[in-house]
Amino acid sequence: MMRAEDAVEHLVKSGYKASCLPVSRLKDARNDLEALLSSGALVGSFYEMHLSHFAWDRPKDFPEAESVIVVSLAQPMVRTSFAIDGEKIEALVPPTYAGSKKMIDEAKAKLETFSPGHRFEFARLPMKTLATRSGLARYGRNNITYVDGFGSFQRLTVFLTDLECASDHWSEKRMLERCEKCTTCVKMCPTRSISTERFLIHAETCLTNLNEMEADKPFPSYVRPEMHNAIVGCMVCQMKCPEDRKFVGFIEDRRGFNEEETRYLMKGDFSDERKAKEMEEKLTEVGIDLSIFPRNLVALVESEKRRAT
Repeated sequence: MMRAEDAVEHLVKSGYKASCLPVSRLKDARNDLEALLSSGALVGSFYEMHLSHFAWDRPKDFPEAESVIVVSLAQPMVRTSFAIDGEKIEALVPPTYAGSKKMIDEAKAKLETFSPGHRFEFARLPMKTLATRSGLARYGRNNITYVDGFGSFQRLTVFLTDLECASDHWSEKRMLERCEKCTTCVKMCPTRSISTERFLIHAETCLTNLNEMEADKPFPSYVRPEMHNAIVGCMVCQMKCPEDRKFVGFIEDRRGFNEEETRYLMKGDFSDERKAKEMEEKLTEVGIDLSIFPRNLVALVESEKRRAT
């Protein structure tokens, strides 16, 4: 009889990292997040924006779901560029932005080919919580998940399946051993969101969170222009992390944007639906979308100008 562990083993042989948990553990994952919220460790507005959309129950059209399979795949940063006043400004996109659908589709195809007749459905669940609780990943002091062999340069995804998980792999969340004595990310964090006084970062002030907000929301006054280092998200703690030292060169170059396209994005007028759609298609290739423009690009250009002087 095939088990979820067999599907996990197949993924590992295909270059992924993976683990599984019984679907009954979803209530414990929910308790994890709600405990952080009730204790005040998670700010309510951040929880509502990023963590309130999870589907904790078996889907009505998939009542036979028995297990959760958590999957990790190595993923590089993406490097693109923008042209302004004859100068090229390179911009990084962190590992978790580009190629989400591609990874989900490819992992699902491998699972379905390996186990025909069984279902594997992508699930909107707290991937980091499930990855660390299942033993697949460990937390860094920066609250980013690290997977053996991939570091933090990896993407997580989750599937529900009707295969039974024979063993309950639920375990305590663990921090990387290196982090116990290392405070590099604490010292380097631009917004001082990482602290030695508590394990959970102050996510509401993290530059990644601020960089993902809609373009009509200004950056808080404490975000100085020179803090910007990526077109979306933030790469400072990962680029400086000793655990990631051998992965920081894991970069994939994608198409850049010429001066006309750059000025279009910096202007921020996307009322022409046809033109906006064309630009969206180009931006999708590097893992970003129009919602962060013009704010993030203007901030990054200003940051580069200050570095140049």
